[in-house]
Amino acid sequence: MPELPRIAIIIPVHNAKGDIGKCLDAALESVSFYKKNGGFAEILVVDDASDDESAAVARSTGVKVIQLMSPPRGPAFARNRGAENAPEAEALVFADSDVLIKPDTLFKIGGIFVSRPDVHALFGSYDDRPAAPDFISQYKNLFHHYVHQTSMENSSSFWAGCGAIRAAVFRGVGGFPESYSRPAIEDIELGYIMMSRGYRTILVKDLLVTHMKRWTFFNLVRTDVMMRGIPWTVLLLKTRSFTKDLNLQTHNRVSVALVYLILLSVLLSFVWPWMWASVAPLLGFVIYLNWGLYQFFAEKRGYVFALKAFPLHLFYYLYNGVSFWLGVLSYRLSLGASREGS
Repeated sequence: MPELPRIAIIIPVHNAKGDIGKCLDAALESVSFYKKNGGFAEILVVDDASDDESAAVARSTGVKVIQLMSPPRGPAFARNRGAENAPEAEALVFADSDVLIKPDTLFKIGGIFVSRPDVHALFGSYDDRPAAPDFISQYKNLFHHYVHQTSMENSSSFWAGCGAIRAAVFRGVGGFPESYSRPAIEDIELGYIMMSRGYRTILVKDLLVTHMKRWTFFNLVRTDVMMRGIPWTVLLLKTRSFTKDLNLQTHNRVSVALVYLILLSVLLSFVWPWMWASVAPLLGFVIYLNWGLYQFFAEKRGYVFALKAFPLHLFYYLYNGVSFWLGVLSYRLSLGASREGS
């Protein structure tokens, strides 16, 4: 077997003293496994101007810590600075500070890059055992797991929760776009950039990591709308890359339309009571399109969990529609501003 690539694991951190120690313990175990199998890997933690003890906790584990000055510039900026400090790396592995990679994660990544020279980047998914026990966190993380596990291998996107890119490709495309000053879709946009340059990114379904984040209802909706939905819509309109992978599969788009038809039918029923008759079949069609997800929830956490998840999932489609139109408005306003400035 050809020599395993030299790997640098880059972990951006901002005020995550409660997670970074556990994150690094898991990463160090994976580094040890990789070295035992003939590879070389190093860990670089990039502290994005934390005002807690994140950097000190990271240093206590013996890894290299790169300290960025205030103000915080976001994970895209931090990851790029980490890559700059790993000039000898042949593969860059990105992991979030609230993620636990597995002992064999790096070995799997290195093996894929050796055995599949046509693959330039890859990413995995959260596993089905999220650390936070509350309902919202379980729902959010299991939903993420299901979407990734049911998506196709070839992807137009990238995921920096646990993803890897050949270093030469990463540097060739300029790294993560630094226009995002907070966690958003900088990894998705990087995936689109790589695709536009002819590079191949794949989703590796057995590359699983554990997510430690505790989600609240407010944070879930805010993240999905403000940090993901709106900027992703703007990116799609800019690039005209209307792909059908991950959260953009056809049944997701149809489900959004159906949820709005259900809402319209309910509202119109106050004027024309016979409109209630359309609600049940529309709802049935949504259930049909998403039956695999609901069945997955039931298998993993029971039928009560699946029933509780159902209205939350309908609400997910409802605010996805809001995100889309706000994204369209944002895109139109940016076009108008650019014309006025030219």
